[in-house]
Amino acid sequence: MINAKRGKISPKQLFFMLFVSRLVVSLTYIQAVTVGRFDSDVPISFALSLPLTCLMSIPAVMCVKRKKSPLSNSVISTLYLLFFLFFSSLTVGRFAYFATTKMNPESPMVMFIALAFVAACYGAYLGLEPLGRFASFCGALLTVVIAVVLIFNVKNFECVNLFPVLQDGAKHIVMNTFLFTCNSIEPVLLLSLYDKINGDCVKPYFSGIACAYLGVFLLLIFCCGVLGNSADLQSFPIFTLFQTASINDMSRLDILHTSFWIFAVFLKTAVLLFCASSLLKKYSHKNKVLVFGTTAFLGAVIMNEVFGMKMTEISKTVTVVMFALLAFVIPIFTLIFNRSDDVEKGA
Repeated sequence: MINAKRGKISPKQLFFMLFVSRLVVSLTYIQAVTVGRFDSDVPISFALSLPLTCLMSIPAVMCVKRKKSPLSNSVISTLYLLFFLFFSSLTVGRFAYFATTKMNPESPMVMFIALAFVAACYGAYLGLEPLGRFASFCGALLTVVIAVVLIFNVKNFECVNLFPVLQDGAKHIVMNTFLFTCNSIEPVLLLSLYDKINGDCVKPYFSGIACAYLGVFLLLIFCCGVLGNSADLQSFPIFTLFQTASINDMSRLDILHTSFWIFAVFLKTAVLLFCASSLLKKYSHKNKVLVFGTTAFLGAVIMNEVFGMKMTEISKTVTVVMFALLAFVIPIFTLIFNRSDDVEKGA
C-alpha cells in the first residue's frame, strides 16, 4: 500500500496525466501534426509512432531509474523551461484556433487564449496534487467519451473507406511517424515529475502512453472509415467524427469533444506551467506561475497573431528539434557523463 505524501501524486494519477497529455494532441488542427493527405495512411503512421516513442523514451527512463537528472544543470534546465513554455503556448494557441473557427467565429482569438491561461495559471498555482486528482477525473471521463463516440459511429463505419492503403507512399508515412513521435512531450514531463511520484513511475509512464495511443488510433481509424475521402477536407476530423455520432436525429455528441478538449487543454497547460515553475528555485511559486503564464500567453498571441498559419509549418520543425534534443540527446549525454548515482534535481 502506498502512503500519501504531500506534494506528490500517485502512479495512477501520473498514468492519467500522461494519458490526457498525449491524447489532447490528436484533437488539434490535424495539419499541424501531419504532412500529406488525411487517409488510412495516417492511422498507420500513428501506430508506428508508438514503438518509436517508447524507443526514444528509453534514455529519459534510464535517467529516472538511475536518478541522473539533466535538470540538475542550470543551463540545461533553462532549455527545459523554455520547452515547457513553448508547448504551453502551442497547446493553447491550437485550441484558440479551433475555438474561433468552430465555436464562436465572432470572438477574437486573444480572448480564448487569455481565458485559457487564466485557468491554467490558477491550476498550476494550486499545485501538483490537485492537478493529479483532476487528471484522474478527466482521464476516466475521456475514456468513456471515446467509447461512446465509437459505439454511436459503428453504424456509419464503412470498411471500403479504408482502402486503398499506402496512398501517399512510404515517405509520407515515415514523416508522419516522426511528427507524431516528436509531438510527444511525455519523456520530458517524466524527467521533471519523477521525483514527485509516490511510487513507481516507469510502468504508469509506458501504460499511459500506450492507452492514449490506442484511443487515438481507434479515433483515427473511425475518421477514415466514417468520413472517407471527405476526412481530408476537415481541419478537425475528430471533431467531425463527434458530429456524426448521434443518439437520434435531434442530438449530436460534438459538445463532448469541445468540453473535454477544454478540460484536457487546461490540465496539460497547467502541468506545463507547474513544471516550468519547479525548475526555478528562487522566488515564490505564485510569482513564478504568474510570470511564466504571462510569458506563455504572449507567446501564444505572437504565434497566432503574427505568424498565423505559418506557425503550422514552423511548429513541425521546432517540435522535432526540441524533442530530439531534450527527450533523447541530452538524457543520453547525462547517462554517459554524469557519474553521480544519486543526482537530485535542483541541487
